[in-house]
Amino acid sequence: MDPRTLLDPLSLSLVGLGTLLATMLRAGPRAFLAAIGEVLSLPRRRFDAAGVRSALAGQVNAVRADGLLRARLHETGDGVFDEALATMLLKRTVTGLGPRHDSYCRERELSARQAVSTWATAADLAPAFGLVGTLLSLSQLPAGSFDSAGFNAAISGAVLTTLYGVLLANLIFAPLADAIARAAENERTQRQALMDWLKAQIEEADPHHREFSPRAVA
Repeated sequence: MDPRTLLDPLSLSLVGLGTLLATMLRAGPRAFLAAIGEVLSLPRRRFDAAGVRSALAGQVNAVRADGLLRARLHETGDGVFDEALATMLLKRTVTGLGPRHDSYCRERELSARQAVSTWATAADLAPAFGLVGTLLSLSQLPAGSFDSAGFNAAISGAVLTTLYGVLLANLIFAPLADAIARAAENERTQRQALMDWLKAQIEEADPHHREFSPRAVA
């Protein structure tokens, strides 16, 4: 098999650009651009849980030593945790950690869900545009007289567009949707585990924290 016979830029452009255009029209320009942004951020969006936890250790030690009333902010390098810590120290209560962190997690989940939906739509549309390309190629079959070159070109284009649609759906668009979903879930899990750890470490330093142990009735 000659690999060069599998490359047809015109057919690939028809299927690929047609799929992307239809996806943009279905999802809307804003959601489509956001989905592209999610893809572009995949290589660099890695939540360094170990690094943030190491940085948070300094904040935990400060709170334990000086309490929430006098402890100073120790930046972690993660904007979400830094804002949550700043709010906690400003309000002087551990409950101040939650709102900013929870808000970010909700926004992140919504953004990821929309991007996953957008690329899943592209995966559904790609085979359909492969079929469109197939029909267009078959429409170019020579009429009247048998033209071997024209016949072969039309059949080759018809097969390739179908192939491109299947490959784009299963090797590009669907994997992108899955990758975005995995990245968002991993970040959510790691952030929540780290937030739970942080609260457990400094909860007793909260002047509003009281442990209630009911006494047994004689």
